[in-house]
Amino acid sequence: MNVPFGRYSALAALFAHVALVGCNKGDDEIIIPKTKIPKRLTNYSVEPGQYYFNPQTQALLTPARIDFKARFASSTAYSAEELAHGNQVNKLYGYSDCGKEHTVESARFGWMMVDGKVDDMKLPADQRKISGGKMAIVPFVHLHSVMTFDAKNPMAVVDLDQWYTYRIQSFDDHYQFTIEAGAAPLRNRDGNVNPNGSIALSVPRGCSGNSFAKYLLMPYFGGQSPAPRSMGIDIEVL
Repeated sequence: MNVPFGRYSALAALFAHVALVGCNKGDDEIIIPKTKIPKRLTNYSVEPGQYYFNPQTQALLTPARIDFKARFASSTAYSAEELAHGNQVNKLYGYSDCGKEHTVESARFGWMMVDGKVDDMKLPADQRKISGGKMAIVPFVHLHSVMTFDAKNPMAVVDLDQWYTYRIQSFDDHYQFTIEAGAAPLRNRDGNVNPNGSIALSVPRGCSGNSFAKYLLMPYFGGQSPAPRSMGIDIEVL
């Protein structure tokens, strides 16, 4: 399950308006005035049984990249045993691309808890303790309406309750996803500390050029299974 486009209905209406009055480089390009995402710290949270993190922010952006810091609270730890679809990839920040809906063309960071163990499934979800496990980060891309991600080979592993810097940048034929360490070390997929403090990975992109309208994609738990308990993520746009 992915975020339905209806959540971005206001942006869809703006896309339609701009498509009528602002196109001058071809039918598939949408030009809009530059709209910046507010550079502030936002505390996002999702409630048990829900998918969407709040607050929901609607923002259009035109730069060819997005840079932000993110910190996963310890509450984001979970076990696959708690989910009906335990191998799902959840979503962080990203953006739609190519003047299309995000389910057609988009780039986003995904996250998933790997090898987390729950102490007692009989306890209420908010009382369970999760031990072990790794917070794995993966690029998550829609390419010509096809979801593209590699959950078995995550890009990096980050520590909970620690800040890391994330970047997605669009080039003519690919996206470059980058994660940089903060005070805590950045880890490779095997859990060992990355000596460079930075990991970058390129993923194919479905269009070229960077004059397309884009809308911000928000944190989301899913996949198909909703959040088993209240969770929090802090994000600051740079």
